[in-house]
Amino acid sequence: MMFDIEIDNNSFWTAIGITFVIIASWFYLKKWKKPFIYYSRLGYFLSDQKSFRQYFTFLPTYLMGIALVSFLIAFIDPHYYTLKKDSEGDIRDPMRIPTEGIAIYLVLDNSRSMSEELELSTSSGRRKKVTKMEILKDVTERFVRGDSGESLKGRPNDLIGVVSFARSAQVLAPLTLDHREIIENLRALKVNHDESQLGTAIGYAIFKTANLIKATQHFGQDVVQDGKPAYEIKNSVILLVTDGFQETNPEDYQNPLRSIDLVDATNFAKEYGITLYIVNIDPKINSERYNDHRQYFELLTDLTGGKFYYVDTSRNLQDIYAEIDKLEKSELPEHTRDFKENLPHIYKRVSFYRPLIFLGLVSIFLSGLLTTTVLRRFP
Repeated sequence: MMFDIEIDNNSFWTAIGITFVIIASWFYLKKWKKPFIYYSRLGYFLSDQKSFRQYFTFLPTYLMGIALVSFLIAFIDPHYYTLKKDSEGDIRDPMRIPTEGIAIYLVLDNSRSMSEELELSTSSGRRKKVTKMEILKDVTERFVRGDSGESLKGRPNDLIGVVSFARSAQVLAPLTLDHREIIENLRALKVNHDESQLGTAIGYAIFKTANLIKATQHFGQDVVQDGKPAYEIKNSVILLVTDGFQETNPEDYQNPLRSIDLVDATNFAKEYGITLYIVNIDPKINSERYNDHRQYFELLTDLTGGKFYYVDTSRNLQDIYAEIDKLEKSELPEHTRDFKENLPHIYKRVSFYRPLIFLGLVSIFLSGLLTTTVLRRFP
């Protein structure tokens, strides 16, 4: 495996300074006379054959030297970065690190009505019943990661977040390039059967998500001002999928946020340049009785430059996602190998300081053991 070893520059120069002090101290101490005793005749100690202790008398000193070098190298923290694998198990391309793209929040209805079943045609021509939630999770996951056999190409360069809503809105995952986390949250999404969560607060979900996008944009600006690399959001999108209409829980009528009107929430999103797409996955909305509701949703999305979609016999959720996928295109990422430390979703940091510290401690232990047992010196 090929990789580039990197070190911390400040620690490197500190280690150089420590090494210089140690070497200077060693030369200074060499001038001191070693301990000695007077003896009348040395012939008794001279021998042509050396014992194994004489051969290895240098070993404790060498071991202490190894320990010192190990600690100094560990101090400068040598490390390298290895590429993480994506959701398909493939290694990410280091030359295609996204630095800009679209911020997309998937705002998904998980109210009780999402447990209702729809009858769909399979590829074999058979009809089967699937819950709205199962359809939503399956197609949304393919929208995120892509499907080689379908019209969905995936959104690898885009920040994606997930918000679920019923009576209130819950942030399941903030905007991130780690789409594995997004997919895990999608798979874990369930219909909310809690009696206290009855309602479909579409306006509140839009308002809360718009605030999340606004906060992310401000944070990115602060990071750039600090001189750090940041992901540049070219466009912000709220993709809201529901099977109904605004339905405020009676207990929230006096709550200005939970009961916020759809027009007010949409205008708030428009103020921050957020494009709103609304998708209704219940085929019943195509009936004559819901004409006013469809027109209302169309007016809302038009305010932000978005679009309203609904599932019917001629258009399924996948076709709708594919059209949105084409409308919201993101640029290819710049070729760069910089800022690995600030891209934890791409690179995994591997440090050497742990084995180096372990080597140093073992060397000190062996040196002390030898000098107090088989290689003791006198005086």
